[in-house]
Amino acid sequence: MQCSNHLKQLGLAMHNYQDVHQQFPTSCTDAFNNHSGNRPGFAWSYAVQLLPFIEQGALYETAKAEFLLRDGVKSNDTANTFVGYFNCPSSDIDVIGTTSGISSRKGISYMVCDGDFSYRYINNGPEHARGAIAYRGYTGMNGVTDGTSNTIFLSERCIARVYNSANYRVVKETAVIDTTAMPTSTSAGGDAFKNAVPNSCTSLISKGNYTANTVASSDAANGYPWTSGFTISTHFNTILPPNSPSCIDKNDIADPMIQPPTSYHSGGVNGALCDGSVRFINDTINNQTSGIAPADARPKLNGASDFGIWGALGTRSGGEPVSAP
Repeated sequence: MQCSNHLKQLGLAMHNYQDVHQQFPTSCTDAFNNHSGNRPGFAWSYAVQLLPFIEQGALYETAKAEFLLRDGVKSNDTANTFVGYFNCPSSDIDVIGTTSGISSRKGISYMVCDGDFSYRYINNGPEHARGAIAYRGYTGMNGVTDGTSNTIFLSERCIARVYNSANYRVVKETAVIDTTAMPTSTSAGGDAFKNAVPNSCTSLISKGNYTANTVASSDAANGYPWTSGFTISTHFNTILPPNSPSCIDKNDIADPMIQPPTSYHSGGVNGALCDGSVRFINDTINNQTSGIAPADARPKLNGASDFGIWGALGTRSGGEPVSAP
C-alpha cells in the first residue's frame, strides 16, 4: 500500500507538472546543452524535474546549482540525498554498496516508461517518444492518443544492492551483457532494434540468478543514482514482462537496454497509468502479439506493439488501446 501511494503521489506530481508546463517532464534532459563527448553534462532524470511538485523545492534549487557536473550523477549534494517518495518500502535501502568509493549516492525504485523501446544517448540524437514520456524531448497529455487509462508511465525496479560489481547476478536488480538480445550495432535512429532478439534474454537465468557476467559500469547501476536520466538508472520498458531479466549490449550506461520493471512484491509490480490510477501488473501479463512468435518480436518506433497487451500499455500512440488487466 505504501508503494502504491508513492506511485500515486508521483503520478499526481506528473499531472501538476503538466498543468504548469503544458507538457510532461522529459526522461533524460540536457537542456543546458553542456555535452562531454557523446554524453550530456546535464542528464537529469524525470525525478529531479518533479522535485518542486513533491515539496522538494530546496533540493531542486541545489540540483540547478550543480548542473555543470557530468552526467547529472555526480552532483554530490543532490545525488546523496535520500527522497522517500522515490523508494518502495520493500526495497528497504537508501545507500548502495560500492567498489569505487562512492558509497553514499542514493537509489530510486520508481522508473519512467520508454514504451516498448529503449534509447541510446548520442550528441544531437533524435528526440523519441514511444512511451508517454519522451527521451531528450517532451510530450504532453494530448499526445497520449491510446488513452490515459490505457497507457503506463511509471513502474518500479529493485535497486541494485552492490554497485559496480561484475559478479553481482541477481536478476531483479541488475542486467547482463547479451549481444544477441541487444546487438552492439543498435543506435538512436530509425529501426534501431531490427536485429534485436529480446526473447533470448530470458534464457540467461538459473534459480533467480544470471548465468552470464553482469553490467559493471563506472557511473551507475540499476536504480542508481536517482538523479541520472540514463536508462539503467531511471527507466523501464514494456518488452519483457515484469520481473523478467534485463539485457544490455555492452558496458555503457548510455546504451539502450531491455529493462522490464521488477519488485519484491509477490507476483508482479505496481504501475501508475497516465490517468492517475495505480494498478498491480502481474508477471503473467500477455507480452505476445497474436501471429508474432516470441523470437520474431522486435522493438520499433511506430505502429502497434509486437509485445501484446504489455507492449500496448507502454505505447502512447501505437494505435492499440487496451485496458490494464
